[in-house]
Amino acid sequence: YLGMDSDSSFFSGRSGFPIDDGWKLKNDFSIFLNQCSIQTFYSVLKTIRDPHTVRWMDNFTQSIIPAFDSNARASSDDTGSDNVETSRGIPYSSKLLTYHGLGAINTTLYPTWESYFAILLEQPTEHFLIQSGGLQMRDYELDINPASICTRLISIREQIAEEFANDLGVLAHTMGQHTMDSYYDLMEDIGLQKTKDRNNNGRRLPPHNLVFLGYALDPINGFTPSPLRQHNFDLAVLLATQESIHRLLNKHRNDNDSHRQYLLDFYVERLESHFTGTQRYGRADDFLEELLFGPPRQVSVVQGEGTTVVVDPVRVAEWILQERREVALEWQSACKNIPSKDHIQIKRLQLDRLMQSYNSNT
Repeated sequence: YLGMDSDSSFFSGRSGFPIDDGWKLKNDFSIFLNQCSIQTFYSVLKTIRDPHTVRWMDNFTQSIIPAFDSNARASSDDTGSDNVETSRGIPYSSKLLTYHGLGAINTTLYPTWESYFAILLEQPTEHFLIQSGGLQMRDYELDINPASICTRLISIREQIAEEFANDLGVLAHTMGQHTMDSYYDLMEDIGLQKTKDRNNNGRRLPPHNLVFLGYALDPINGFTPSPLRQHNFDLAVLLATQESIHRLLNKHRNDNDSHRQYLLDFYVERLESHFTGTQRYGRADDFLEELLFGPPRQVSVVQGEGTTVVVDPVRVAEWILQERREVALEWQSACKNIPSKDHIQIKRLQLDRLMQSYNSNT
């Protein structure tokens, strides 16, 4: 144990950090939903080739993209180009557009999820003259109305919440059990020797079945899946894993527990490489697999004159997965209330602002 619980300078810029009351996520789940909504909106704007709104949103959002180097960076095949081509064929680059990681929302500017939308609705409507620069296309005027942007963002946020209300149930009821079953099956197959050929992702355990992410929740009357559903779900799994670790560290903060000390050391060693900055898909599974296949470790605990305890990492992994199940169920329940309860006040402010815009135009 390295005493990292109180060294706040070490964790500056990381996606999770210790505070006086314990460990805390840089962006909690509700703020993470804002990030997913903004990135999905960017994806839609890229499809319709509207870089001007993306540029305006970038200037307003002022997202924080951690710049840590890691061997876990997402490949171009995962994300695609981060350019939105303008009408003149000039690309506009947005880092947030293809960022696959946690903690991108600036909580200094927007400390709560509601504050982002409340401040957005306070912005004035802006008018732009877009010059095409070509003979075949005419110049045109573009109005960017923050109230209209808010309407689209809230609609996207509700769809993502509806998807999470379904998808987080899979995380809670299936994925953790699948991980442990796969591990024990593998141990039985190879006679308890931790040597096995890795798959194409560099992992020993088989991947989860995530085919459902490509299908609508209601195949008859429902919307098609949001364009970044797989991206959002992968990050939600990573965030839930990190939140479960934080809760375990906080619950047992005053306990002289050897498992907590092992988990703390293991987590701090991988905080930057697995949870900070751009990550490849399946990073939560990488973390758990490294834990499951790690060797037992001797951990010193203070009991009287001090003792050394051997900690089994499999027990720590089960500890995390049990807690992650509770986190996923809690977030799933919260997502079910978002359209009917959480957005009511923002929608009222949004309607007032739209009426003001209409009256000023007439």
